Amino acid sequence: MKQLSFKQIGSFVKTHGVHGQLALNLAENISFDSIEEGLNDEEAVFVELDSIPVPFFISENGIRNLNQRNILIKLDDIDDKKANRLIGCNVFIEIGQLPNYKEDEFENIEDCIGFSVYNSDLQYIGKFVEFIKMKGNPLLRLDVKGKELLIPLASDFIQQVDFEKSEIHMQLPDGYIDALLQD
Repeated sequence: MKQLSFKQIGSFVKTHGVHGQLALNLAENISFDSIEEGLNDEEAVFVELDSIPVPFFISENGIRNLNQRNILIKLDDIDDKKANRLIGCNVFIEIGQLPNYKEDEFENIEDCIGFSVYNSDLQYIGKFVEFIKMKGNPLLRLDVKGKELLIPLASDFIQQVDFEKSEIHMQLPDGYIDALLQD
């Protein structure tokens, strides 16, 4: 089984200017070139808020080199006030966004459409039918006994992806599915 994984690329250390730009201090093994090559305007970075990676999309022309260890990032819908709340937060990208990523590893959540979804107790939840790419909150749409269930794409929820069995194993909070399916 292959595990969906994220790579920490650094942490936000301060705001820059008055338009919501953030200075990202790069992790030791990450360079500006790998970030610039791996990210584009349609890709998300994941900011760790309350121990949960939350996706944010990069604004057009929103990455620029500040110095050897720091880059500036402008995120969609983040003004200076909101940017201040992100200072000190760790920033991740999906491992497949890295330029030296191996092709036989997990590449795209859309590759998993049609997979069966199971909880951590190996109980069948439903079928993954659509990836909904929403700025700031991408979602997995599941068909659960004929009902639609939307689950945020969060690395804490997805434990493993098994391509041989076409399965996604998720760790969801207790009662999460039942609460969402109540009429």
